[in-house]
Parts: sequence; C-alpha cells; structure tokens
Amino acid sequence: MIGGLLNTTDRRDLGMAETTFTVPDLTCFLGLDALGLVATGQRITPDEALVECRVHTLA
Repeated sequence: MIGGLLNTTDRRDLGMAETTFTVPDLTCFLGLDALGLVATGQRITPDEALVECRVHTLA
C-alpha cells in the first residue's frame, strides 16, 4: 500500500469474488417492495425528503 491506498492492477489481489453492479433501485433500497409499493418519484429539499409511491400491481 502506498499512502493508505490499495495499489494493484490484478483484481484477484483484492480477495473477493466477482462483483456485479446493478442499476440503483430506490424501491429495493427503501424496502418498499416488501410492502407492495413502487417508488415513482422523489423530492429532496433542505428540510425533508419525500418519496412518491404507488401500489405495485401484478399485470
């Protein structure tokens, strides 16, 4: 390590399995899917954060 940073070009040196990245999903992140809801919008202000949700319907 140099200056506290990992210095490697071979990901096998990291000691972890293959990493998979997915698209960020606000519904899953907030656990709304467990409640049967889907996030459809959000508004963030200095005072509050609002998430608009809809009931998830199976088509």
